[in-house]
Amino acid sequence: MGLSAGAFDTNGFCGFVFFGLQGLWQESMQTLALTLVSVIICVIIGLPLGVWAGIMLVRLRSLSLLRTWWAGFVEGWRTDPGVRRPMRWSTVWRMTRLGRPPII
Repeated sequence: MGLSAGAFDTNGFCGFVFFGLQGLWQESMQTLALTLVSVIICVIIGLPLGVWAGIMLVRLRSLSLLRTWWAGFVEGWRTDPGVRRPMRWSTVWRMTRLGRPPII
């Protein structure tokens, strides 16, 4: 037997009134805001990164390839990529002719 919409609304309302009467409204709203921000960050960053890592684990079936992939992944996060320079228009044109236009 599940909760009906009316019972859920009543319980939520009673919880809000309890927090307000106890003087915990500001603290509970701060906790709620921190929780929502952390969930959004996890969904935006963690979910795609986890799916990508899982796909790579399925694709790389040997342990040596997995070690090589992991070493490159860690090195990519730890090393400084250096100064970025703009692409020359000749490079943009050559990439476009080859079917791989740069993403701007």
